[in-house]
Amino acid sequence: MGNSYREKIEFLNNRPFRGKVKVAFKVFGIADGHREIPDEATRRIQFGGKSFDKSNNFELLVPGATPNSNSSTFTAPVAGVYHFDVGAILGADLNPINDLEEGTLRLIRRRNNTEVVLAEVDANSTFTYIAPQEGSDMASFNLSVTEALQFGDKVYVVVYHTSGTKALLSSAEGRLWFSGHLVFAD
Repeated sequence: MGNSYREKIEFLNNRPFRGKVKVAFKVFGIADGHREIPDEATRRIQFGGKSFDKSNNFELLVPGATPNSNSSTFTAPVAGVYHFDVGAILGADLNPINDLEEGTLRLIRRRNNTEVVLAEVDANSTFTYIAPQEGSDMASFNLSVTEALQFGDKVYVVVYHTSGTKALLSSAEGRLWFSGHLVFAD
């Protein structure tokens, strides 16, 4: 098996899956320069670090690079059922939390250039208000989902808000994270 991503995928696809490949990852924090979310904008969260990536299928944004369609994205190495968890804290700079009523955190799947929302949580339904910290009001968003994926499906996290000003993603490991693992392969 070669070292390139393509060689790894060809290797996985040309042999029966027998549970030998461990698929699990956890990424955290925010990449430098990507903490700010403009008002009325949807942005992919550009995670800053990896706790682990057992199958090397999560592509972080390279420091200093411009985000592309694969940055901060998990790519399914085998078809199967996967479980994902996401946690994020979003703060509206010097605005009351009510201004975040249109804030949304989404888990997106891209297959053949078509995007589908796998899970969504918004500030109108289930969020936790956190007392002001560092000069801003904050809301905590968490989502958890189990979904069937096909080989090559891409999964990533986006955030949207309307607060009348920029919003800031928390940069701390325990406040911004995305994890996933293969439950079983098809």
